[in-house]
Amino acid sequence: MDDSVVTQETGGQTDLVFGAIDVVIGDEVHGWLFSASGDVLPFLVANGTPAQLVEWPIERSDVKEALGTGQNTGYKFRVSGLCKGASVELYALNNRKLSFVAKRTSGATSFQSEPLMQLAMAENLGKLDGAVAITCWDAAHNPIGRAKVLYDVCRTKRPSVIFSYLFDEFGGTIWAPLRDTDTLIVTIPWKKRLTYYALIRMMGITFSTVWLCKPRYPTFELASVISSPNAKFILDIDDNEEQFAMSPNAHDKPYGQAYVGIARELTHRLGARTVASKSLQHEFGGHIVRHARHLFRDLVPRKLNRRQLNLGFIGSVKKHKNLLSAARALKIFSFTTKLDVKFHVYGDVQPIEYARELEIEGVHIRGSVGFAELQRELSCLDIILTGYPSYDDEDASITRYQISSKIGDSLSVGRPVLVPEGPSVNDLQDIPGVFVFNKANFFSKLSAAAAYKGQIHLPLDFTLEGAYAQFAAAENVATPSTCISNSLIHLADGFLTNNKVEPTTLLLIWKQYDAGLFGRRVDQIARSYKRVYPDNRVIILEIIHGDSFDELKKDAANAYSDAELIISLASRKLSGAGYDNDGVLYRMLKVSSLSAVPDVFREFLAQNHVTPNKSLVIIFPYMQLLDTLIPVLGPYKKIVDVVDNQLAWKTKTNSKQIALQYATTARVASHIVFNSKNTQQFFGNAFCTGLRTRNFLIENWYVPPANFSLLPRVRNTKFRLIYIGNMNDRVDWTLIRRVSDELGDEGVVHLAGPAHRANHNFFAVLECKNVCYHGPTSEREALNLLAGSDLAIMPHTYNSVSEFMNPLKLYMYSAMGIQAISTEVPGISLNIANLKIYATGGDFIEAIRLRLKKWSKNHKGAISEVSLVTVKETHPPQATEYVGLIEATMKANTVINTH
Repeated sequence: MDDSVVTQETGGQTDLVFGAIDVVIGDEVHGWLFSASGDVLPFLVANGTPAQLVEWPIERSDVKEALGTGQNTGYKFRVSGLCKGASVELYALNNRKLSFVAKRTSGATSFQSEPLMQLAMAENLGKLDGAVAITCWDAAHNPIGRAKVLYDVCRTKRPSVIFSYLFDEFGGTIWAPLRDTDTLIVTIPWKKRLTYYALIRMMGITFSTVWLCKPRYPTFELASVISSPNAKFILDIDDNEEQFAMSPNAHDKPYGQAYVGIARELTHRLGARTVASKSLQHEFGGHIVRHARHLFRDLVPRKLNRRQLNLGFIGSVKKHKNLLSAARALKIFSFTTKLDVKFHVYGDVQPIEYARELEIEGVHIRGSVGFAELQRELSCLDIILTGYPSYDDEDASITRYQISSKIGDSLSVGRPVLVPEGPSVNDLQDIPGVFVFNKANFFSKLSAAAAYKGQIHLPLDFTLEGAYAQFAAAENVATPSTCISNSLIHLADGFLTNNKVEPTTLLLIWKQYDAGLFGRRVDQIARSYKRVYPDNRVIILEIIHGDSFDELKKDAANAYSDAELIISLASRKLSGAGYDNDGVLYRMLKVSSLSAVPDVFREFLAQNHVTPNKSLVIIFPYMQLLDTLIPVLGPYKKIVDVVDNQLAWKTKTNSKQIALQYATTARVASHIVFNSKNTQQFFGNAFCTGLRTRNFLIENWYVPPANFSLLPRVRNTKFRLIYIGNMNDRVDWTLIRRVSDELGDEGVVHLAGPAHRANHNFFAVLECKNVCYHGPTSEREALNLLAGSDLAIMPHTYNSVSEFMNPLKLYMYSAMGIQAISTEVPGISLNIANLKIYATGGDFIEAIRLRLKKWSKNHKGAISEVSLVTVKETHPPQATEYVGLIEATMKANTVINTH
């Protein structure tokens, strides 16, 4: 571990920051971070991807004692898809700086939990020669264990992936032993499978060889979704699945009695089969593929202790394993032989009452063991027990076929294994280290296993290489089966047969709820791209929490608020009918909770055919719900557009959350775009330093909506001066009051924009007789107001907000051909036509006085006249640059590592 101490600047003070990455376990990273100021957040980057901060700060008494601090300094991050050997880096994040603290190389792996990343990896893998897909009916409990065996067998020679469902009744998340592996598994929630089917078809994910693990109906349905038209199907059977399917608990389930007949019929039709045991081969034919294993290289030498014997069972603690009887027999054996026999049971023991019964009999209950640690744990035992004989009639049909996967595990670590006798294992009796027993000879077989000093090897058919040879033989006799590939998905009939070529899509995720209303930067990007690429699809998406939507509805009654306009447009966005004249689609998703966001968003992507290989996403931080979207957007090419610097707004109370989002988006983006030089410099000195991601300065621009025509306007005899924008921030109302006084009876100040948070100075200005407030106005209304004006103004103050702004309204004024003047604010571009900037309020007033004088001279004696401003269709250079960046990013290759 390489720990560092960093010195960073915080508020003009030197702040020493210490920290460490203590441990990486599965999908969790634990450590600590201390700063003298206490004003930092830990920020972790694992394998180049920001990790999710789960808990901070956590009590760390050891750090408190060592550093003499009262701070809680511990943290916990969650990572997904972490590979062994990956770089894990810890940073300290404050509101202005991201500073390196520590780095280590991960010795662990973690399961890739984001479904869209899983699909993208499967898509890449499916394009490789010889790729094999394994389907399994559930990934949340032990059925996926056999699929993992098949995966490991194939992976020795071929690109491989597992597809499996998740059923809520089994936990709805990946089986615990697989969480610390790099096994490539696509997990599909059964209730949402049509969404995933659509994505699979749209992404073109197909396989020419499909190995079906366990003959349950969902296994067949899933195979039908991912198979190519002439795919070869091989059915793997390792248990008496039909009896399990007939269980009362599965009575009305798709994997139960309801579809046993279909599963039986399809089993009969598939001639290419692999089986796990001799008895299954006798019943179903096929090639025997054992529960094969890697040979364990870090073998712990077996130590024979005549006083103590450690027996272990690791696996699914099922009734037919009869472990309670085994525990009682071992107590008797221990008493009669005077050996201290310790019986360890690893796994999830359910129900809790059963666990207590085992503990009463002296059993040491341990937790589940992940695949990564399984063989090491087994090698710490003297003997492995796979179960104990059960002579109940209801167990007989299970033990007739079932063969324990722990036989191969035990042999792989050089440990004797005790196996209850039965048709499925009687052919193993001659294998050195395998002791097949019954109740009558259990003690003698246990004694023989304890005394065994011979060599224990992994037989060929228990090796991955030997098992692969059997798979290859089965594949060789497999033929395409139309009974699977054509007719299984009755719920999705017609839905999945669409072979339409998906359009290239630009998806813009807007941080507010006013897209399409005021002509903001998001609208400019969308319409400019659409005009250059009219055949491509452009979607602007907003995601709103139900509580925020209700607040908007409450605010709609406020005449100063833009909420009524937003709500009116939202109804079209929510219905999916929000197209503008350029053909840009405006959509809004309403969610009831943060946890619902990923699923709602994935469903949106599927319904709208927005796939990673033909799409680019532009995101605009800071957005309240964006953090929940970042993992879903993992496989998509992304541009981050920093349209505002909300981190610099001193009134923000959630500055740490904002800083965290800026730092995260900077690391997931293909490119970062700024519209203000000051903002680019701010973040360039903070979050962008050292990033390989390129950042660009592309200033704002303005093009009007397509097919926009101005209303003929009768110009009044008074000088018409206008300001359009947000009245809540940045406006110098004292200066506007001076403008009002300067105009007197000869002119009118027109104001348009929301003012629901405006201060008392705004309302004082409204008392002036020559001030006309139009309320919040849409983009089209604003353009018509501009068309009838003589001068546009922007009297902004210089503060923490305006310092980082590049006001788009000035580009709108310019595009309309309206003369404009502005106070001097750092963010204003100097390249805007028809704009004059004045350093002082006095100069600003003097400029208005001169324009009023000129206007009065030209209009003296005129009563009224009809005026129409002509809007020129243009494509500004900023738009050309931005569209070019989008196109180049879309064409760039994105490599997604499949392991």
